Amino acid sequence: MLKTLQIDNLILIESSTVSFGPGFNVITGETGAGKSLFLSALKLLSGQKAPSSCIRKGADKARVEACFQVNFNEIPNLKEVFLNLELDLEDEIVIQREILSSGKSRARVNGTMINNKDLQQIGPILLQMHGQSEQILLRDTSKHGKLLDGLSDIEDELALYKKEWQSYRAIQKKILELEEQKNQSETQQDFFRFQFDELKKAELKEGEDDTLESELTSLESVGELNDLKNQSLGFLSESNDSILSQLQSFIKISENYSQQSHIKSALESATEAQSHVEDALHSIRSMDIPTDVSPYEIDKKNSRLATLQRLKRKYNTDLLGLIEFYSERESQLKNLDQFDTLLTDLQFDESQSLQKIWTIAEKLHSKRVDAARDLDTKVTHALGHLGMDSAEYKTQITLGSIYRPKTLNSRGADEIEFLVKTNAGGEFQSLKKGISGGELSRVMLALKSSLADQDKTPILLFDEVDSGISGEVGHSIGECMKQLGGFHQILCITHLHQVAVQAQH
Repeated sequence: MLKTLQIDNLILIESSTVSFGPGFNVITGETGAGKSLFLSALKLLSGQKAPSSCIRKGADKARVEACFQVNFNEIPNLKEVFLNLELDLEDEIVIQREILSSGKSRARVNGTMINNKDLQQIGPILLQMHGQSEQILLRDTSKHGKLLDGLSDIEDELALYKKEWQSYRAIQKKILELEEQKNQSETQQDFFRFQFDELKKAELKEGEDDTLESELTSLESVGELNDLKNQSLGFLSESNDSILSQLQSFIKISENYSQQSHIKSALESATEAQSHVEDALHSIRSMDIPTDVSPYEIDKKNSRLATLQRLKRKYNTDLLGLIEFYSERESQLKNLDQFDTLLTDLQFDESQSLQKIWTIAEKLHSKRVDAARDLDTKVTHALGHLGMDSAEYKTQITLGSIYRPKTLNSRGADEIEFLVKTNAGGEFQSLKKGISGGELSRVMLALKSSLADQDKTPILLFDEVDSGISGEVGHSIGECMKQLGGFHQILCITHLHQVAVQAQH
């Protein structure tokens, strides 16, 4: 319950503190007296944007403060929000809002500073506002389903449906992504296939380019190597004055004087040198040099090496990079072949998921139909008390089709719309455009009175919803609000004496 509202320097009000009581409270006065400033103050405390233009002329800042008496166990979600914001759970909640001339604002709850986004979580839980703009929401048919669901005892089914719906949508998203990948890949498939075939035909082998370069170097120097071999053999052994012949002659002569120390040392060195020359001869004679080099073989190796060099330049990588690129293209082409299989599996999963959510959607529909039947009776009865004796209220619920999945949404397969027939001989019309503002006000009050025992919002504020109404109908509206005061604290801004006279405060 709102106990007190204090306003300082807000538009016309310099300073005012107002106390409210339980039940039906009326704020009344002639046109222009400033009744709606109370509404403006409460909107600021609910987190509405606060322009500096709302500051009273001559003041540095505006300030509004409200004190609410609450029971956290009776107001849905309030305790959870307070715990999430790390606010103390006290029997009284004091909300303050200061608007500075700089355009900035500050908000506090029980002395703790909070930001405006957090304030927007608290305000609507404590206070529900109904004015001309809020009535317009009744013309928005997309809101009708949520209102009906509050009466339908479908929380468990709706939670399960939403879980399955998210799974269904996730599968659909995967299908779209896979189809897009497939389309893109099919566009590139010919190009990928060309690159794969080109590299496959090349029969790439790691290190082949280095081996070819080494072999070509050897083949192209066969003549020079043969000349070197022949000259080396001549120098070392195959002539009368070769190194080996002269060493052998020296050794033979020196053996006769081996008793002399100097000759003995020279003999040993010559013998060792002979051994090294013989080793060198063995290496030279072991050289495997082709005697008949084929120009065709050289051309073949040159052509192969040129092919490898061309591919390396084309793909801007080395031979190992070409081999890796070939493996990558091979894998991509295999994936292309798997797209159809993956899509088939996902489409099967989509069908199974659709069947699950449709089964739950049918249960939701059944419960909504039952709740709508009860609501229609209550609202029609309430409209009669509000001066619309011939009016009839009807909730139109149209179930979609599993064969038209687009009729499904995050809350089921129902299209829900509230209809009203204002005259006995007339036709049902949509709230969207079929009835006047005065009639819409009474439909809203009828709905509120019909839902009074289910709606746990502690405070309802009505801002001149009786506009354009007078006489006995005004008296009926006042009575309706007084009855609502048995379930909520009602704050009503009105200029209509038939309404004001019913107020308890």
